[in-house]
Amino acid sequence: MEPAGSYATEINDDIGYSLSIDELKTWIVNHLDDRHSLRTLATRAGMSITKMQRLFRGTYGCSIFAFIRFERLTRAQKQLEVTAMNIKSISAEAGYSSVPAFTTAFYSTFGDTPGKFRKGIK
Repeated sequence: MEPAGSYATEINDDIGYSLSIDELKTWIVNHLDDRHSLRTLATRAGMSITKMQRLFRGTYGCSIFAFIRFERLTRAQKQLEVTAMNIKSISAEAGYSSVPAFTTAFYSTFGDTPGKFRKGIK
């Protein structure tokens, strides 16, 4: 049997950590080009991998790596809109080793290929 009050302590701990999760999210957005691992992100957040994953998913509704992927693809989408960079370069900046992999990810996220997206905004 759990000692009385331990559940409340866990909730309070989660509230305290939620600030770290927000700070971690901001740090990730500011370091999209870095290679991330769960271990290094958890260390940065000052919590275990399991707790970090649970709190991140609970706060933002997705895994950390799904969030990173979406943020990188969103940045790529903006580059397609406002730059003349070729798709291969944008793909590489988004962290993809091939244009087909980038195209597949872009299509599954935005419902259009990068090329068709770019043509549609002109």
